[in-house]
Amino acid sequence: MKQNTWDFWERIRAGSFPIWENFTEIKNFDNFNWKIAIRAYPNLTFEVQFPKVFTIEIKESRLIWYSENTPEEFIEIVGKIKAWEDWECFVRELGFGLNPWITWDKTLNDVNACERIAGFHMSLWKKHQIYRKKFHRKITQRYHIDIFSDTDYILLDWVKIFEKEKFMI
Repeated sequence: MKQNTWDFWERIRAGSFPIWENFTEIKNFDNFNWKIAIRAYPNLTFEVQFPKVFTIEIKESRLIWYSENTPEEFIEIVGKIKAWEDWECFVRELGFGLNPWITWDKTLNDVNACERIAGFHMSLWKKHQIYRKKFHRKITQRYHIDIFSDTDYILLDWVKIFEKEKFMI
């Protein structure tokens, strides 16, 4: 787990970056299988879009399916990723936003701000400078697209750690 945090409890709560995010990489890509509701994603100009919630399915860390109501723009982004790398769309980073002062009711359309909203997000494709050694250096890591889940709760080792847009630990 990498920490991208800053202690704001004794400081003014505005104006500094980066703040309040922890993230990690999937340890074994073959074991990451999940259906997840998506509430936001960045468009081609990196502005976050807030469509009607849609669902994607991940199998062995690869995006393999999305629901019928998935926005065409999201499908186009996935297509660009797949066209670049052997027709796969990988999930790489798993992130936990921790900032209690930015919420889905008070959003900014900047992707970096959305990463810090209390909840869960993940990145599509292989690019992540901190985890560069996971892939051979001849592999070009071109994309890192954060997508944001519609998360009611999060369990960690079967213990509820997140509910109602707040962490409980």
